[in-house]
Amino acid sequence: FKNAKKCNDKVPSLNNTKKYRKHCKLLLLSSESDANERFAHFMANRTFYGNKQKTLTLGSILHDTGKDQYLLCIQPVCDSVRLKEQRIFMFVKLHKTVDSNKPLSHIVVKPDNTIVELSYLVNSYHCFSATFVPDEDLKQIVAKDKDEEGFYFSDLCGSKYYWIGQLRTSHAQDAVDRFASNLSRIGLTESEWIRLLARG
Repeated sequence: FKNAKKCNDKVPSLNNTKKYRKHCKLLLLSSESDANERFAHFMANRTFYGNKQKTLTLGSILHDTGKDQYLLCIQPVCDSVRLKEQRIFMFVKLHKTVDSNKPLSHIVVKPDNTIVELSYLVNSYHCFSATFVPDEDLKQIVAKDKDEEGFYFSDLCGSKYYWIGQLRTSHAQDAVDRFASNLSRIGLTESEWIRLLARG
């Protein structure tokens, strides 16, 4: 116990992300291993084999390389199929986590096999929308094009959004639920004294 207390940097703390990272790497073969990140990606994302057609739907993660911005599609599935005309799609921005002390919520593995850590911020002002034209036969938004960076979708403005991954249904629905809860907040004018006491 005394040794553990002396080496408290090895003991995980609920308020210290850095210590969690150290703790999670204790059982890895080396400190440089990215096995935890790849396993987290595997658990949250659907697996696609080969060059299977990519469609835009709830849980799709896209990368706008021009702005180096990652986007999570929150369009309901029923609003992304049987499309007969152009459709506006809604996204929430995912922010790159560059500081290891900051919390993260999503791991993506890019086509070049590099790992990117992302943080999902549910505030409405992180929303983004773009308009796409559906495939005439499939009645969906399909990534038909591919270049050296991978499959991409093009919106009406000609911007490219590269397909990075597809969240499993439960993870995608959880993201939407968190976003909806944030939107349903009610702002009240109340006494500051009461507000602070309520936080107790």
